[in-house]
Amino acid sequence: MDRDIELLERVLLRLVSCDTDAKYEEQLEKLLPAVLLKAGRTSPAPVKQKVLEILRHVNEVMKSRPALQAPLRQLLEQLNSKDVDDSVKVFTKMYVEQGFSRAERSKRIELTPLLLHACMSRPQEQRYGLLMLVVPCLSGLTVSNTPESRAALGLDNAAYSRVLASFFRDYMCLTLNLLSAYTPGRPAPPGLSWAVVRMCSKADGSYQGIATQAQLEQAKLDVLAFCLKPGLFSNEQIAPVLFAGLVDRSSSVSQDAETGIKQRLSNEDLNNPDILRCIYTLFLGDAALQEGSGAATGAGADNGAAAAAAAVAEAEKLRSPSMGQAVLLPFLLRSTVAPTKIKTSIQLVFASLFDAATSTPRTRVLGLQYLHRMFELCPQGPLLVLVPFFLKSLIFKVLDEMAEPELHRLAYTALGKLGRKEPAAFARNMGLLQRLFEQAGSQAREVRPFVRDCLSMLQNCYKTADPELQQDLFDALEPFAHSPDHTVRLEVLRYFTGVLPSTHVLSRYSCLVACGDSNEDVREQAERGLVRRLAEGSTSAPLPLPDFPSMVQQCARTDLAARPYRAAQRMMQYLRAVLGVAARVGEDAAAYLQDTGSTASRIPGLQAYLSTLSPSVVAQYQALIEECMVSSAPSFLINEALINYVELAAAAPDALGASLRPRLDWVRQYLASHQAPARIAAAKLLGLIADKLEQDELVNLVQQLTKAVTSPNSSPETKIGSALALGEVLYAVHSAEQQQQGLSGLISLLDSNDHEIKRAVCQSIGEFGRRCALPLPDQCGEGQSDQAGLSKQQLLQKLLSIAGQGSDNKAVGRTQEAAAECVGLCALGQFPYPLQDACVSGLCNTVNKTSYSELQFSVGRSLSLLAVGPMSQAAEDEWHPRHHHHH
Repeated sequence: MDRDIELLERVLLRLVSCDTDAKYEEQLEKLLPAVLLKAGRTSPAPVKQKVLEILRHVNEVMKSRPALQAPLRQLLEQLNSKDVDDSVKVFTKMYVEQGFSRAERSKRIELTPLLLHACMSRPQEQRYGLLMLVVPCLSGLTVSNTPESRAALGLDNAAYSRVLASFFRDYMCLTLNLLSAYTPGRPAPPGLSWAVVRMCSKADGSYQGIATQAQLEQAKLDVLAFCLKPGLFSNEQIAPVLFAGLVDRSSSVSQDAETGIKQRLSNEDLNNPDILRCIYTLFLGDAALQEGSGAATGAGADNGAAAAAAAVAEAEKLRSPSMGQAVLLPFLLRSTVAPTKIKTSIQLVFASLFDAATSTPRTRVLGLQYLHRMFELCPQGPLLVLVPFFLKSLIFKVLDEMAEPELHRLAYTALGKLGRKEPAAFARNMGLLQRLFEQAGSQAREVRPFVRDCLSMLQNCYKTADPELQQDLFDALEPFAHSPDHTVRLEVLRYFTGVLPSTHVLSRYSCLVACGDSNEDVREQAERGLVRRLAEGSTSAPLPLPDFPSMVQQCARTDLAARPYRAAQRMMQYLRAVLGVAARVGEDAAAYLQDTGSTASRIPGLQAYLSTLSPSVVAQYQALIEECMVSSAPSFLINEALINYVELAAAAPDALGASLRPRLDWVRQYLASHQAPARIAAAKLLGLIADKLEQDELVNLVQQLTKAVTSPNSSPETKIGSALALGEVLYAVHSAEQQQQGLSGLISLLDSNDHEIKRAVCQSIGEFGRRCALPLPDQCGEGQSDQAGLSKQQLLQKLLSIAGQGSDNKAVGRTQEAAAECVGLCALGQFPYPLQDACVSGLCNTVNKTSYSELQFSVGRSLSLLAVGPMSQAAEDEWHPRHHHHH
């Protein structure tokens, strides 16, 4: 011990005797490292006191001589040595920091690798102070992408690389004079903790080599440039540095960081848990990510939880301000892993939307976009229990408390995506659905499309086979079907047609009513709900239609005056389709996808089905049809209703025949309609009930029709309708005389100048001749003739004369076709037909004289009827399945 003290005295003497800086530096290089070694734990107290005396002298000299250099290389080697006691390294570090800051830049750059190696062996509280010396030298370092270059800096050691990257990340968050703002309990700067601030700052609160904001900004740019050099750091290590630079307030630093992120980080890197954690820390701070860890940390503290909590708070890093959050969120949106971290994601969204300190219009928009990603990517299970929370505390809170239309648009989209992800959580929430429909008509115009999109996305949530839920859904939405806003009405119909089954009576009736809507889009959607579509996944099986009796009863509950006429017309068509499907006569795809008009081929099936129904249902259907035939109804509705009436009369002749017998005049009024379909249907209706009339009633009807045909006071429409009706009812009259009178009245009109009348007469005579033999002699003057002496021969000549008229007029052409077909039809009611050869010859002459193709086809059909006779399919009366021809 005495020798050590003596040696130290000699060291002090040497130092004191130096009269120039050069000599003093020379002595320091030789003696200072050795003196510091004597400050170790093993040295006696007198020796340590002598060492301290020497160090005080050195400090005074160096303070008074700013140009004096310390032996940095020896000190760094000593600092890096594992054999040197830690208590010695505390003093060594002090002189390294003092000497490094006054050394020339070239010297500092030269010694930086050695300093980096020395830093890594020190505890964190000492390491940061040394690393602050490195930053100003980074721009001068020559680094290549080789193992040797990385080893020179110590970066071949993964642990060292992580330590250095962690320091650079904290450095990027520094601002000037942070330590001077420290007071106990005050939050640390964003992205930092007070512990880090103290480790980076000198005693006066400044940083090594940094005096101005411009210098700090340049230092950060140097850090970014160093980190981005190839091969030094992995993407995982460099990501925290880049994101910390991204949130910097300096535009140059932020831009360089953004460029580095684009160069180095891919979307796959944004799924790395460690990289995500660094973003979370910047966004939320350590406190949010380490919830509950403070209590565990402080459990072992001797002075209780309070001291431990204070220590934890000192080390906590706080989140970035709103500007930083706004630039971080787009990168989280690119990640496919981040949104699946439910707890952290909820914190992110809440901080973006509702935190008064950080929430801005930009962060709120990005926060809702992040919520979209969360609903898209999160697995179903964990989200299910959180649906009420998302609805009440997030989405509706945005809608109720925030006024920005863009936020409302995003909130509705988020709601729709949540419903698409967790449909089971919405199935019984009719209140939510009602609220959305209310808002679909009350929100700002630019928001309403997003409400409708939300409703579209929620459709699958409410699809159910439970009749009670179906009824609840209909009851909830039916009031909105009468909304003044057509877009709301349209969305209601989409729910009725897309959610409720095709057999749901009330929803289909609503579609019928909507067919008369003033808006075209609403009408088209209603029509889509009524057209019978193929079942999903099927190429042939159509969806079922509602129960026919139930549909009739529902339609009968509303008066015609309460329905638009177009809706009533569509109701007639739809009831025909429902009846046909119920009777299993409308099953082929072409029939139900195209037209639902009645056809005679349906009658046998309809008869069988209607016989199974209660008579009250048939009567109710009949009353519904007649309601649509009131005099105030438009012609198109009457035409449609008459089609239903004819079909019903053919399928239920007993029920309708009895009810219509005393109302023949009511039916006859439609023979004078200005609409051809109405006249044809009324004539067919009279023909269907003719079998149910007594002979005296039938004779009276024929007389009235004959009078209407021959009276000069009758309108052309009345003559046409009455002529068609005569052709339908004459066959049922037993009296040949009455048949002759009616037929004579028809034949007399063949000389009319009105081609419409002549065509109707040809059709009527053909219909009569198809069913029974004409009550005329074969040749003029043979047997008993009618009052005018008319014969079948003369009738044939008239018909062939009409068929042979040449004209370019379409009306004339159609009359020619009717006359040609009448010739063939007259041969079906009598076999063998006595004038068959004359008919064939006359038709052949007619076709040879014309180039009118349609007439040629009609002649061809007529010739085929003459050839086949009663065996022809045309001889069968499909409208009267139980009627037999009179041959």
